Amino acid sequence: MSGTPRSSRRCDRGAPGFPAIPSASGPSRSRKSAGRFLYTLDVGTGTLRGALFDLEGRIVQAGRRKRRYRAETPESPFLLVFDPQELWSDVCRLTREILSRAGARSDSVLAVSATFQRHSFLFLDERNVPVYAGPNLDTRGLFAQAEVDKRLGESAYRLTGQWPPLTSALAKLLWFRQEAPGQFRKIRTVLTIGDWILFKLTGEKRSEPTGASASMFLDVSRRTWAKEVFDAFDLDPALVPPLAQAAEVAGTIERRAAEQTGLAAGTPVVVSGADTHCAVLSSAQPDRGAISVVAGTTAPVCFVLSGPLTDPLCRLWTSCHLDPNRWLLEANCHLAGTVYAWLGRVLFGTRSRHGPSRPPYRRMEALASATPAGSSQTYALLGPTIMDAKNFLVLRPALLLFPPPVDPVIAAPVEPGHLLRATLENVAYAVRGNLDEIASVTGAKPERVHATGGMCASRLFCQILADCLGLAVEVERTRQGSALGAALCCAVGLGVFRSLEDARRAWAGNGEVFEPQPRNVEVYEQGFRRWMDLHRKVAEM
Repeated sequence: MSGTPRSSRRCDRGAPGFPAIPSASGPSRSRKSAGRFLYTLDVGTGTLRGALFDLEGRIVQAGRRKRRYRAETPESPFLLVFDPQELWSDVCRLTREILSRAGARSDSVLAVSATFQRHSFLFLDERNVPVYAGPNLDTRGLFAQAEVDKRLGESAYRLTGQWPPLTSALAKLLWFRQEAPGQFRKIRTVLTIGDWILFKLTGEKRSEPTGASASMFLDVSRRTWAKEVFDAFDLDPALVPPLAQAAEVAGTIERRAAEQTGLAAGTPVVVSGADTHCAVLSSAQPDRGAISVVAGTTAPVCFVLSGPLTDPLCRLWTSCHLDPNRWLLEANCHLAGTVYAWLGRVLFGTRSRHGPSRPPYRRMEALASATPAGSSQTYALLGPTIMDAKNFLVLRPALLLFPPPVDPVIAAPVEPGHLLRATLENVAYAVRGNLDEIASVTGAKPERVHATGGMCASRLFCQILADCLGLAVEVERTRQGSALGAALCCAVGLGVFRSLEDARRAWAGNGEVFEPQPRNVEVYEQGFRRWMDLHRKVAEM
């Protein structure tokens, strides 16, 4: 087991085997960066995205593919898997399409990186063929949770910063050992989905601390593989690859991968990290106390730490930051943007013969914006929640509470706008509740919150978030914060910038700021107390 991070490997300007990289400073940056790009892949829960960045940190072309999952068997709807060959084919087709639309030659891409959903793993056999490929939605680890608790107890959380283990690589391996021993005996390597993408590109097996933090095999304080965990479960430490660091060059694109993707053989492939961590990097300076909300499919609320810290009540997650001298304390609101999209499809029937289609977000924004703050006493508890890892509920009841819809006493009966705005407020209330949890552990009182993610495309949501928190909310210029974070790692790995912070200052920050509106702050102060009361009651249903 290689638990110690390898020494940093980055491209020097003009070094043999790597292209000369233009400086990131000086008056002629734009002229020098023309026609030279960085390419990032973002393997999310619902979507695979690709983005081509210029050397000013701007997206010049992007595309997406929908991710697909299936139940392993009809009798096991909660055991979800995906087809790795289908994913790789989508990566190749998407990459070729983006390069074609941008009119970019393969050798104009200077470096590639991939960011990814956490808790998604592939188990490979001795020929590197996947035995298992499962997303973060696969909950087979639930059946091994009692074993983890029995053998490690509270030390599992103190050591790894993670709980519950149900979506971890550890718990999924234990499920295979118990339920599918024949397949378990074939497993030789455990990779995150991001590690696997880099392996497909380079042939090199590497992991990195942000994704490894979700495996429950990482000692989060030391940022190394935890021998204690392997020993406790009699597992081979050789299952996990060596650890690399963000902005380190993992390898170069192999000939076969070049033929499949349209990228040039020999192009450097740079380590980045998990999607939440890349988004945090792009949205907030890595000083202790910075708060980022990544409002996408889910809504992690992240607090930057200068040293490892776990919650005494085991409610929150601790993981490694991309900066090797920083950590993250995270309170995850769980489902967020995906719930709002679901409501849009329910209200407006946006389905095609291929399944659910994109909700009419502009129409939804207009209806919700025409509804007053507080949604006329309409409350939603549809998924966004306050994190409590120790008492995690896999299936939490959902609730929409509103005044009687046809009561003649009600002057303004509930309309779609009330339900839509209440759902956005649901996310904002959950963010506030999770921010309060972080404050109870750290004692921090932030003056500003940084926000990124797809939900930030809604200006109304950004304003609701500022009003509910009573804090200024700075929204990153690009909604693809994870992709930007991966591009920052690429730029540092190539030597365009000296450090991740230098890169962030040059390419990120200075977004639009939403200030809290005093009249709405008062409404949401009362609304939050009512929502919290409902939140506690729903948990008891």
